[in-house]
Amino acid sequence: MSITRHRQILAFLADGDERSVSFLAEQLETSEITIRRDLNTLAEQGKLIRTHGGAMRNELPFIPFVQKASLQTQAKRQIGQRAASLVEENDVLFLDCGSTVLAMAPHLKAFRNLKIITNSLPLIWELREAPHLSINLIGGELDLKSSSRTWIRCS
Repeated sequence: MSITRHRQILAFLADGDERSVSFLAEQLETSEITIRRDLNTLAEQGKLIRTHGGAMRNELPFIPFVQKASLQTQAKRQIGQRAASLVEENDVLFLDCGSTVLAMAPHLKAFRNLKIITNSLPLIWELREAPHLSINLIGGELDLKSSSRTWIRCS
């Protein structure tokens, strides 16, 4: 019975919306205590994230880098400028492949001595004309959707 209920709970969370314990209990015609127990079990299994009074799915929908880069551009520029203002000469930075991180790049070109470690192909491309920066590309497998290199999984 609980396996079926677990599947039903995950189906309610599939659209990405958060669901409350009371909503799930009503929809599945069971007690809130049972739903809480089920949510805790599913959270321990990594299948959802518990929230205050409910749960949400634990995976966000994948948005390709090109799409993400065109969202909230003004806010990303501001964040990029602010983040770069916290950097000092001789720092070592690990910069992931993200469109907000990429917004830091124009501001990093002014530095004379930074070491940047990244998996971001767009970041490397943006910083290619700043030869005074030391840039290390992390090895791995090319992921064209995210415009990055990803780790190779060994099994």
